[in-house]
Order: sequence, then C-alpha cells, then structure tokens
Amino acid sequence: EASVAYAICTYMKEYSWLATAVTVAILAGFSSVILVMLMGQSRIFYTMSNDGLIPKAFGELHPKYKTPYKSNMILFVFVGAFAAFVP
Repeated sequence: EASVAYAICTYMKEYSWLATAVTVAILAGFSSVILVMLMGQSRIFYTMSNDGLIPKAFGELHPKYKTPYKSNMILFVFVGAFAAFVP
C-alpha cells in the first residue's frame, strides 16, 4: 500500500476515506503513465523500423488512422503477458 495512504490510516483515523481516494488516484496515475509510455514506444519502434534497425513489421501504418498499429499490438501483447506472469 502507498505510504501516504498508510500514514492517513494510521495517524488520521477520521479521514480513512482519504486513504482510499489517494490509492485510487495513484492507480489512475500509474495507468495513464503506462498507457502514454506504450504509445510513445510504438512511435519509437516505427522510426527505428524506417531506419532499418528493427524489422519492417514495426513500421507499417494503419490505412485509415495512419498510426503504427502492428507495433502497438505487438507491444500491448508483450507488456500484457509480462505483467500477467511477473510479480
């Protein structure tokens, strides 16, 4: 548990609801940072693919949205599997 939430529960008993709010805010912050980092990583892989440093599959763009969709899918599956099996 977050140290701030622990301190609130321990020393501010009447504000125990605040500990829950802090924990939810921390989880939302972590989730948004992870999502943005994954989207940025796919753009980096796209550029590296265009430079010939990694396979061309990472550089293919979606025909409608013009985003590196295969790179996103590969990263999401890899990171999801890693998160599922590593504590």
